[in-house]
Amino acid sequence: MSAVLTAYAPWAVAGAAVAGVMLVVLNDRRWLTVALVAQYLAAGWLVADVLGVGVAGAQILGGFLVAIIVWLTRRNLEVAHQAVPRGNDLMALRSFRWVVVLLVLFAGWGLGVRDWMGLPGLTSSGALGATFLMLLGLLQASLYRAPMRVVIGIISLLSGFGIAYAAVESSLAVIALLIIVHLGLALAGSYLTILQAAPAEGGVEG
Repeated sequence: MSAVLTAYAPWAVAGAAVAGVMLVVLNDRRWLTVALVAQYLAAGWLVADVLGVGVAGAQILGGFLVAIIVWLTRRNLEVAHQAVPRGNDLMALRSFRWVVVLLVLFAGWGLGVRDWMGLPGLTSSGALGATFLMLLGLLQASLYRAPMRVVIGIISLLSGFGIAYAAVESSLAVIALLIIVHLGLALAGSYLTILQAAPAEGGVEG
């Protein structure tokens, strides 16, 4: 099993990068949920390459719960608040996001392939995947004002950190703590999103 995980780890890196890009660029509730689940699957694969399938399975299960929280929050927000940005403004935002995302991907590739972390036990695929997730997470957290989008960015950042930290600390308790942090952030983001939307009369959610 370990040999299979290692052999196909580059696909997990590609999946993490694509999911991270989708989370930054897209705004549709369904695609955001799909991207978040895909990101957790990719991160779980890279963690499994270091710690084994059992630990990665627990992380992926926690990721599914986070995705459910995000989906329900966005769904309730869309039902209660139907305002959307104008077409030209939306296209301009998307163009800007794509330009910044491409720059971040190039920077992530340059850092990841040079093994800038230098952690013993961290594979080259793990280092590259962790770099992509951390940089794209930071990008999303800095681009958006909406609480849930900022939280998703922080969650992406922590997912990348979790891949790198798995090479240093293999304790299941630490992984469980990270899962709890992810769930706590998702709940906090949901609460802040609902709180922010309640008095709103027509703003645009990022």
